[in-house]
Amino acid sequence: WDTLDTRTGFVDSATATNKTYTVAVVSGPATINGNTVSFSDVGEVNISITANDASGISINKIFEVTTA
Repeated sequence: WDTLDTRTGFVDSATATNKTYTVAVVSGPATINGNTVSFSDVGEVNISITANDASGISINKIFEVTTA
């Protein structure tokens, strides 16, 4: 993931080494449907991004939601 920005959790899929990955809400008031993250309340939301290959690469990013 030479194009993964660990500060924002952004993956540039056009140039990413691993083209497929899974994004999931670990905790907090949010849901993911397709490519959309929806926040249902204010608070901390922990989101993980994991490569769908044998690399085992995964990051977690905590976002502070101030408006839902």
